Amino acid sequence: MAYELRPRKPTASSGVVPENVDREHTNSIKYESRKPGKKEKENDDVQTQTSVSAQKSVSMNVQSNKWDTNKHTTGVGSSASDSTNGTTASSGEESPRKLMIMPPPRKPMIMPPPRKPMIMPPPRKLMIMPSPRKLMIMLSVPIIILAVTLWFVWPDSAVMTSERIPKNRTSTDDFIKHFQELQQSFPSQTGRFWKTVSSRSRRHLSSMPPKRPLVFMIAADSQTAGTSQCFAQRLGHALDLSKPRLLNGSVFQGANGGDVKLKLDTTLRQYFDNNLAGTVIIDHIELLPPLSPFLFYSYCDNDNAVYPYATIIFVTHMQIDMSSLDHVEAETAVEHFLSKEVWRDNPPYDPSAVAALLSRITDTVLIPKTELLEIC
Repeated sequence: MAYELRPRKPTASSGVVPENVDREHTNSIKYESRKPGKKEKENDDVQTQTSVSAQKSVSMNVQSNKWDTNKHTTGVGSSASDSTNGTTASSGEESPRKLMIMPPPRKPMIMPPPRKPMIMPPPRKLMIMPSPRKLMIMLSVPIIILAVTLWFVWPDSAVMTSERIPKNRTSTDDFIKHFQELQQSFPSQTGRFWKTVSSRSRRHLSSMPPKRPLVFMIAADSQTAGTSQCFAQRLGHALDLSKPRLLNGSVFQGANGGDVKLKLDTTLRQYFDNNLAGTVIIDHIELLPPLSPFLFYSYCDNDNAVYPYATIIFVTHMQIDMSSLDHVEAETAVEHFLSKEVWRDNPPYDPSAVAALLSRITDTVLIPKTELLEIC
């Protein structure tokens, strides 16, 4: 609590000089200390609060100047200076606050998902290599099994070269010599004619064992009939060291087809099985009775022939002139003659069976030219 010194009021008892007393004597009046009253305390409290609020206002104005530098610069500076000098307009009013502009909130950091733990594969077992002896046994067992299987499945292939191929079958070198003699004996034949005969014959003779029989179809007309029959016999001698066998279809003309088929089958098997001949000539195939020509389907098959080492030469006598036809036209003419004119008139007729037979016996068609000199 603050105390202040104030002069005493003159009283009678105190011996104070009245107002009319000279001023020189008033200076000598003693001052005494007294305790302030209730109203004086309230005034002191109001003054204290006013000074505190003024200081707060000054501090707030200073802070607002930091956030807003472009607006209200003059007003804030004047109020701040008035506050520091103690000359504010009213001690009880505060200046308005400026809104604080907060920065935008930061985006939350998205953490990546946790990695899956890497599962290590189990350790590999060490491969133990077998000993050389065990390895040899393991490799030899399947080879032996395969060899035994082939022996029982294809027993004929193991003995074909020594037993089933005829001993009188000519070699490739011998055929070349006979082929040169053929070219000299038949000088009127074309180069394509000789090329076809040579390439097919040499390919068949060089195969050991052969995969399919050698088949020729000689198409003769009325002018080349003698030349065709003579060439068939000479070609048979060039391919076979023994005398080739000749079967004439005119002998069986008008007979029962089933009986003729059985007789031809028996004869051919006797020739080939007993090594009596490796080459057979079937002349006048167009005169064989129905059903009997289908015997040659199994003998001339390209994949499953009964005697793949054999040579079969067919001679058909056409009713048209063949000298003006080329190779493709000659094959078409032979197929049409046998399927449409010969075998179609004799029932029963199966078009699919006839087409399959023609594809085997007319694979190589030869068209000889007429020779002026008599050769045979």
